[in-house]
Amino acid sequence: MTRPRSCFPAAAARAIACRLLVQFTTMMQIEKVHPLQSGLVRLRRLSERRPGLSRESAFAFYPRIAWSLAANNMKLISTIWWMLKLKRRIERDPRRHAFMDQALMPVQDDDEDTLDLLTKTTGARASIAHQRKIDQLTHMPAG
Repeated sequence: MTRPRSCFPAAAARAIACRLLVQFTTMMQIEKVHPLQSGLVRLRRLSERRPGLSRESAFAFYPRIAWSLAANNMKLISTIWWMLKLKRRIERDPRRHAFMDQALMPVQDDDEDTLDLLTKTTGARASIAHQRKIDQLTHMPAG
């Protein structure tokens, strides 16, 4: 049985989102580089050294790089495994649909007065006051 064509774009989008989530979650800790500069295999060359440093021995360089590659990929695989276990645990939880976080809550009329994002800074308070003034001016009863 073939799946409908419309399933593939959603599955591809989920796969890309998962790959980016793993990449942005782990690469700073594993490779010590920005996630956009990382990859499954990070290419390093013996000749690429900082100015002033002597050239490293090939007998020391290549085993160290191989060990680093194996260790970093094992860390990456363990992170992916952990995320998959977490995903399965969430999917199997019978109360997963009842979960409600403040970010998932429906918008309330008093959010401007209660949310920290909108009450902690003077700029946010001024913006809310301006929006209320505009709302009053534009929704005034005619007459």
